[in-house]
Order: sequence, then C-alpha cells, then structure tokens
Amino acid sequence: MAFQGRPRELAANNTRFSKDKSSYRTNVTLIMRQEIGKNVSAPGFYLRIDTKSAMVGTGIWQPDGPAVLKIRTAIAEDAKRRKCVRNDKKFLDLYKSLVGKSLKRSPKGFDPEPN
Repeated sequence: MAFQGRPRELAANNTRFSKDKSSYRTNVTLIMRQEIGKNVSAPGFYLRIDTKSAMVGTGIWQPDGPAVLKIRTAIAEDAKRRKCVRNDKKFLDLYKSLVGKSLKRSPKGFDPEPN
C-alpha cells in the first residue's frame, strides 16, 4: 500500500481589509493519502505543525457506507485486541486519552456490548 503526497498551493492570507496585517494561518499541514484514493475520503496520514504545538493523525475521513461497514466489522472481530491496546499502561501514559466523536448507540447489526 503506497502513500503519496502532492504539493498544493493554498490560498494566501488576505489581510487587505484588516488592521492587523499579521498572518492568520500560523500552521503547516501535510496530508498523505493512499495512492489509490482520489478524494478526501481515502485513508491516510495527517501532520500539522504550528507555532505552539504539533498534531499527528491517521485514519479515514467521512468514509462511504461499504468502507464504514468494513471498518466496523474489523473492529468488532478483534474487540479483545482493541481493548488490550486501549487499556495498556504504556499506551495511556504516552497518549493520555483518545478523543473524537462517539456513537450514542451501536450500529444496526453490531453487538451493543462487545467482548
């Protein structure tokens, strides 16, 4: 599986009508998607560096229905391993917490109380 980054120019800071002429965009972003991905929903890596912090992420953004089903099925089939990693002391010390949106109820066809 190959990942590919393509250089792309972003819109310049338009400060013509602002009293404060300093840059409002103080970060640099790198997104590398899977080579076969032709749109923003392809799996990939994300790196953002700004003046005070850095963020690294990986995953898939707004996947289509068949992709969501594959992801959920893989997670459900390996729930024991997922819990083992999620509860690992070294993992928790390093990452402190996992953040993001959560579903309010289990998707149709998936056990609401996985092993």
